[in-house]
Amino acid sequence: MKYLESRKSKVSLAVKPEDVSRSDNNIEGECELKIIGRVEKPLKHHSGYYLFMDLPYKKKYKVEIRGEEYKNAKKSFTMSKTDSGLKVPAAKVTLKKRKK
Repeated sequence: MKYLESRKSKVSLAVKPEDVSRSDNNIEGECELKIIGRVEKPLKHHSGYYLFMDLPYKKKYKVEIRGEEYKNAKKSFTMSKTDSGLKVPAAKVTLKKRKK
């Protein structure tokens, strides 16, 4: 019997794109999120948050958000250390619709 490899990961950054023109604030279609200067891709959580895992500690990260229905957006996040470890930055980012 073979066992699957297991590995623990930690959330380093959580970002939720939102559309405030909709009553539920959920975005239309798909969005792509990336951290400028890095290759890691986020996991999409069913809550709508995009989770970046196991990032090395760095004071600031800049996230770029792209979507077919929305203007591109950028948001900076600051990481901070506490006595119990890293504090996970999390934020909701309001997206603006593209004009048709």
